[in-house]
Amino acid sequence: MLKNANCRYAIVVVILLFILPGCKDEADYRVILHPEGEFLDLPAKPQQELLDYAKDVLRKRLITAGFAAEDFIIAEKDGAIEIQIDKLEEDTATGWLEPLLTIPGNFRIVETYHHADVIGSILTADAYLAHLQGDTAGQGPLLSRIKMASYQLAEGEEISPTPVIGFAFPSDTASIFRSLKIDSVKAILPAALEIIPGVTISDSLIPLIAVRSHYRNEGLPALTKNFVQDLSIGTTEGGVVVINLQFNENGGEYFYELTMNNFRSFIGIVLDETVIHYAMIQGGIPEGKISIISPYGFNQTRAIAAAMRISSLPFPMAFERNMRE
Repeated sequence: MLKNANCRYAIVVVILLFILPGCKDEADYRVILHPEGEFLDLPAKPQQELLDYAKDVLRKRLITAGFAAEDFIIAEKDGAIEIQIDKLEEDTATGWLEPLLTIPGNFRIVETYHHADVIGSILTADAYLAHLQGDTAGQGPLLSRIKMASYQLAEGEEISPTPVIGFAFPSDTASIFRSLKIDSVKAILPAALEIIPGVTISDSLIPLIAVRSHYRNEGLPALTKNFVQDLSIGTTEGGVVVINLQFNENGGEYFYELTMNNFRSFIGIVLDETVIHYAMIQGGIPEGKISIISPYGFNQTRAIAAAMRISSLPFPMAFERNMRE
């Protein structure tokens, strides 16, 4: 996974679409990528190495998407990366090319916690934070912002809890994650606990999912794209979009061990620090194959799959698109 813990980036991406005279279906597609933040504090040589690496990843992604090398230009100007594709159909640009160029593409399969295994420590952490704020009677900054998940009994038997600890509005997530990163709070929570947002659901709520930052079996490496031999997308008979993964030999062995060790527990599929899917394991899966239900439409899933085939970008991207008639 191409992440540098000591170097994070804020990216400003400007996309300009200029409609050619007499041709409203095609445009010149121009992207400008501006690394900011800690990237700017790096010495010149590491900066240049990261820019060169990012340009190579973007070039490979465009070729994977079906563009010939002569169809586009990737250049560097004043520390920024510029990409231009001439006479690009607007539907292509807005449908799946923009996600292809902006998705970092980091992928991993993780073990999860049951809700019941971590809720006690989260309640304790919230009470501690409330005490720090001088409020010993009310809720702290976690419970006041998280709508905690609850699990009822069905026919006298406990429903197996999912890894979702609760839900939050997007405007509250930054504060929640800041609280969870306080050293004294981390000391209260399980050492391997990592709270990761899921895909936004109805009512604009984001599920907060409890995963393990490392495997309980210390000898088992994280399953990333390095263990994927083949990847494709498709749809089920019911029209659900899925990403099909075939692991290589080592990946298949690790995946079998992972699923054997997590019977009736959940594993999560994490893409760029978002849990895009989680599922209960019903037994060891020996074939080294898995189909992931995509929470996105076909076009964005197509972009995600293409990004997962190529090395990850070393920074996330946001973009702004303007159009001029």
